[in-house]
Parts: sequence; C-alpha cells; structure tokens
Amino acid sequence: MGRNRKSFIFIAVLFFLSLLGCGMPRMFVWDRNEEYRISSSQLEFNLSYTYYDRDLGSDRTVQLTPLSGTPVLHFYYAISSASGLSGYNMASTFSSAYSSKYVPVRSLTDSEPIASDSVTITTSNDETTSVGLYEFVNAETGQRPVFPNSIDMYLDADESIGSSYLKHATYSAEMVSSGSGENYIHLTINEGTEKQMEYDLLRFNGDAFQNGITNYIGRNDNGEVREFSDEDDPASNFMDPRVYLYVSCTYLFEGYTTVSTIELTEVTNFSI
Repeated sequence: MGRNRKSFIFIAVLFFLSLLGCGMPRMFVWDRNEEYRISSSQLEFNLSYTYYDRDLGSDRTVQLTPLSGTPVLHFYYAISSASGLSGYNMASTFSSAYSSKYVPVRSLTDSEPIASDSVTITTSNDETTSVGLYEFVNAETGQRPVFPNSIDMYLDADESIGSSYLKHATYSAEMVSSGSGENYIHLTINEGTEKQMEYDLLRFNGDAFQNGITNYIGRNDNGEVREFSDEDDPASNFMDPRVYLYVSCTYLFEGYTTVSTIELTEVTNFSI
C-alpha cells in the first residue's frame, strides 16, 4: 500500500511539472509602487512586468496584455462621519473581500453594500453601526455607470509620444446642485484629453445626495431602503456627516491566472 501511494505521488508531481512546462498560466503579485501607483487623482500602471524566474535563476521581463474587458476602474461611495468614529477602515474591509477577485456589478434592486465595516460612534453611549460601500446610478441612463474597462480607455504615459506599456487614468469629482436641495456627484475621467469621460452620479437607489443625515436613514418616499435601513440606526448621531468617494481597479492579463483588485483609495469627500 505504501509503495503504491509513493508511486501515485511521484506520478502526480511529474504530471504537475509537465503542465508547467506546457505553459500553464502563472501567478504573480501585483505590487503597489512597483507595478502601479494610485492616488486621490490618478492611477498609473506598467504593462512591462519583471519577476524572478526560478528556472532561469534570474529576473525575467514580460509584456502584459490585458484580458478583454480589463482593467476595470471602480468608483464607490460611503456615508460616514468626519469625526466621532472608532474602528473604521473601509479600505481594509474591501481588500479582505476582493483583493484576488472581480468586484461584482449588481442589479439596481440590490440594496446590500459591496462591503461594510462595523464602527463605534463615540457618543455618550458608544453605539455601534455599520458603514456601507455602495455603487452609483448614472443619472443619464438610470443604470449602473460603465467606467473605463478597456486598455484603450486609458492614457499613454506621454500622450504626444505614446507608450504601449505605461498607462494611466486621471479623475476628479465635485458635488453639484440640481436644485431643491438635491445634489449629484460630477465625475470626470481623463479631463482635457481625447479620452475624457464624464458622469453624473446618484446614490445606489437612484436618489440624489441631500443635506442632513436623516435623508440616509430608513426608507425614501417610494419605500426603498437607504444607506442605513433601520429608522433607529445610531448613524443619526454622526457628527459632520460626509459623502466619501473611493476608487479601485481590477486587473487580469492574458496567459496569467491572477486576478488583482487593488486597494480602495479615497478620491475626495463632501459635506452633507
């Protein structure tokens, strides 16, 4: 029995090695500051990737080709407080859930957040609530917005010369009033270029952004839940409530098995 088991393991190892030799897709680590840099205004990445090849015993450089439909740029928002919270780290929660997978695009009827983080409101009672990360609705189409999801939507490192390997996207946002106390977020990607894209963004349920935390608790006039669905949610105690806008991006390349969704980064925030 022991001899048969050893033979099986030996054959299995040989089979695995043969797959590697036949070009089995490889995995790699997509590292901040080496392969990409992300900030509140720009995402830069490099499609010429260097890694240590153990077979060669030296570094090897490959040119990456993004899989069709990638890289996918993501934008989300959260309603939170500028102060009076403890234990709040939405970026960590997001990374724990999606660092090695695609972030789903959900139906308009889905009222659950993409990610959420339990926080303590430092009031006299130290009550606990949950802050959610939500998708937007495109005010023009009434659907989920389609953010850049093709390498052709990104900019070359130097637009006048061009580069097939160094790419980037810029973004900026402002809160714009649409009248009667209602607001939307105007997002501009690649401003001032031939690849400029603009979006007017509403909340996950299609509502406008309104002043006052009470507009984000319970249900709206149509009976649809808001960001804090419980009428008695302690979020009503938020001090200086704000809308936080975040960005992330998902990568997948031809010939590799790795899916990488990079860390959530704050773009800006607006008082409500």
